[in-house]
Amino acid sequence: MNRGNFPQNLTQVEFGCLLQNMSKGWRGIACLARLEFMTINYETNICVYCGSRDGLTRDHVPPKLLFPKPRPSDLITVPCCIDCNQLFQIDDSYFRTVITLTYDTGKHPEAQKSWGSEFRALQREESKAYRKAVFGKAQPAKIVHPDQTESPTAAIPIDCLRICRFAQRTVLGLFFHVKGYRLADIYTPRIFMNPFSPRTLSFSKFLAKEFDGEPKTIGKGVFAYHVKWFEEESLWILWFYEALPLICLVGPKS
Repeated sequence: MNRGNFPQNLTQVEFGCLLQNMSKGWRGIACLARLEFMTINYETNICVYCGSRDGLTRDHVPPKLLFPKPRPSDLITVPCCIDCNQLFQIDDSYFRTVITLTYDTGKHPEAQKSWGSEFRALQREESKAYRKAVFGKAQPAKIVHPDQTESPTAAIPIDCLRICRFAQRTVLGLFFHVKGYRLADIYTPRIFMNPFSPRTLSFSKFLAKEFDGEPKTIGKGVFAYHVKWFEEESLWILWFYEALPLICLVGPKS
């Protein structure tokens, strides 16, 4: 039987049953729904985030602005519609601002290489509203060094919603990169634990011991990811500058 362009994970028996039941009332509806689900999710020319087929471009996962020039040749890209691509731009910029200026991650040599481009972006006239939103509520703070000496600094409140959106989008893109198809709409990634807590860093290092193999690294310590699969669900650890872990669980929405 010629299966044409139907998804390859549909077995021969399933495909035959679909053809036999497509005109049999509610069983036909169920079969068509099954066929539509499999076809949509196994398309490669589709936005991995919203499922749109219109105005497709390529999206870097994670965003390429995290990587200082010259950028590595193995950056990950996935199909993405223009609307989603533009929607992510502020979240991407915010995430880079936060992690390149945060004490633990900002010490990384690759993060320091991004300081110049980050400061130039912040000084642009069109960034005035963005500067105010990010730094307008900064408060005086202190950094306590290992030798117990202190240095003055400023602390900015973290926009947790933006961080969660960034993590969710990154996992959706990586899922497509690893599996070759979109994550089904009945599943969603959720961030687990505050990534800026020291407890999250120690827990992530402990958790990583339970994963198989070594994490996939891109750039000189800029980004790495580890994934453990549990049938349709999965657990991800996203490492940024070897010091900031985002732990994400992928499971049913409900």
